[in-house]
Amino acid sequence: MLNAAVTAYGIRPSLNLGERGAIDVVFGVYLLEERLVWSPGHAGPDWFGLAPTPRDANEFVALCGLLVSCPRIQALLDGV
Repeated sequence: MLNAAVTAYGIRPSLNLGERGAIDVVFGVYLLEERLVWSPGHAGPDWFGLAPTPRDANEFVALCGLLVSCPRIQALLDGV
């Protein structure tokens, strides 16, 4: 998940979207078993869909907080 966020963050400047552009860069991961795109969102840790790309270090810290509190990630880390 962090790889997807870092990649989206990295390509954002090369797209010259500006701060007020109508198009934004988003990220997520595809879950093969569920056939859904997933990303931890502010609506909850198991939000399905794409998330906006973090814009600075503080947003990456917030993303990391969402990831470690997410039951899906905790189950992967626990080997469940």
